[in-house]
Amino acid sequence: MTPFLTPSVAVTFARRLFSGSAAAALILLAFAVLSPAAATSAQAARVTLGIDELQRTNFDILRGKRVGLVTNQTAINSRGTLTSEILRRAPGVTLVGLFAPEHGIDGKAKAGVSVPSFRDSRGMMVHSLYGDTRRPTPRMLKDIDVMVYDLQDIGCRSYTYISTLGYVMEECAKANIDVVLLDRPNPLGGNRMEGPRLDPKYKSFVGLYDIPYVYGLTCGELAMWINAKFLDKPCRLTVVRMRGYTREMEWNETGLRFVMASPNIPNADSAVGYAATAFLGEIGITNGANEVLPFEVVMGKSPKLDSASMAARFNALNLHGIKAVPFSYKSPGGKWKGSINNGIRLQVSPRATGNLTSVAFHAIDLLKIEDKGFKPFANPRADQVVMFDKLAGNSVTRDLIKSGAPAGDIVRRWQAGVDRWKSERRPYLLYQDGRDTMSNVFVASNGSNIQAIAETQARTAPDAYLNSPEAGPGQGVSNPAPGAPAAALPMPAAPAPTPAATSANAAEKKPAKKAAASDTSKSKSKGKKKTTSTGKKKSGDVAKN
Repeated sequence: MTPFLTPSVAVTFARRLFSGSAAAALILLAFAVLSPAAATSAQAARVTLGIDELQRTNFDILRGKRVGLVTNQTAINSRGTLTSEILRRAPGVTLVGLFAPEHGIDGKAKAGVSVPSFRDSRGMMVHSLYGDTRRPTPRMLKDIDVMVYDLQDIGCRSYTYISTLGYVMEECAKANIDVVLLDRPNPLGGNRMEGPRLDPKYKSFVGLYDIPYVYGLTCGELAMWINAKFLDKPCRLTVVRMRGYTREMEWNETGLRFVMASPNIPNADSAVGYAATAFLGEIGITNGANEVLPFEVVMGKSPKLDSASMAARFNALNLHGIKAVPFSYKSPGGKWKGSINNGIRLQVSPRATGNLTSVAFHAIDLLKIEDKGFKPFANPRADQVVMFDKLAGNSVTRDLIKSGAPAGDIVRRWQAGVDRWKSERRPYLLYQDGRDTMSNVFVASNGSNIQAIAETQARTAPDAYLNSPEAGPGQGVSNPAPGAPAAALPMPAAPAPTPAATSANAAEKKPAKKAAASDTSKSKSKGKKKTTSTGKKKSGDVAKN
């Protein structure tokens, strides 16, 4: 979030200053030459992704299998080729169907809009997991031997790709289908953990797990935890690790290209901003979602708000690498079209140690001072209250805001849960700080057991290998006592984590009946169908991502 000029901002301002797309192209050309972010993306990737490692090992774990793929536009290898295209051409692999999460197979659908299933131009079935159902049905799974999962997550509990992951694992366990997860970096880094944990009473599709809002795991590590701690019946899971990735890495250190994760997460900066400001949307505070700088700004409602004063007050908080600059703009559309917005733009330095989660709550405190008449939850809509509580995973946070509790007090109440999580996640860590020392790429789990597998043995089903004599002394893992954590064998010891981030911006919509009926997990959503002006059903839990 350090550079002020990003490609999306460059194009927006170019089109306002000049006419036509030629000017925008010239601005982008200058950006490509001058921007540090562009330099990062141009360098050779330091990290090889799970899909790269699958290719390097000649797809051995998928050979002879009929494969389903949970994917979207974010699933590319380090050279930019889509995972779906790679698997279509993989020798000995039969790709039989694609499965799309929220926002669709191309990531263009708006938050909460139901995504239809369809056949693509080559006749491949693309099953929606954000339409009539949010989990794969037996009919969708009937011709599949192995389900591959490859999606880029952003490290926040309310981002629904990880809810889709849990539902896919649950249904594959029921259908006796192996799951292979191709791992990817956490854009917030693997040591950042912050925010409230989830009270099971508030479980929903935007908050399925009892983990901190910012949880400090890659999707592969989270899948290991889900398999051991969330699912009643674990699946046979294999995680294909990255190489060269270490826990402290932020996105700009990986050398990888960031692909738009969803309409409001166009770049890695917006992923960081999501953790910092997303809660604010449910209090009626503009955070840039659906506008020029999604999740990177905090804007007041009064045109008389003093942006410089607000930025100075924010910077006086000394949030260690999280700064603010005065910012104003005319809203290009939406609810506030044409209005002048005054507030601040966030600037987050690399390896910032400040608490990102706290930003939203400090912003509330500052707006009480700078934006005269602002009172959070003074006259809230019912859907705002419901969604805020779902994002927070509790109602206590909202009650504290209403009572006037300062941000510092609210954040301190979360710390005990975060500290517990630092220990709870330890058995599932696949990466360490400093350097990647683990030689094995494949890590298998059947819920109780976790085992690194040699590449030559990776084609063996995880359960069969974990319980076989081949594991050898010190290699296999015996089932732990009930309630005991799974052991993590040749995996690195957990590092001492640093602080992290939290937040999510959302708008509650009632779920479709069909979706609720098919959603048979502990976290069902119930409600009536609702259609948009285009006739598309809206989902039950909608975060503006």
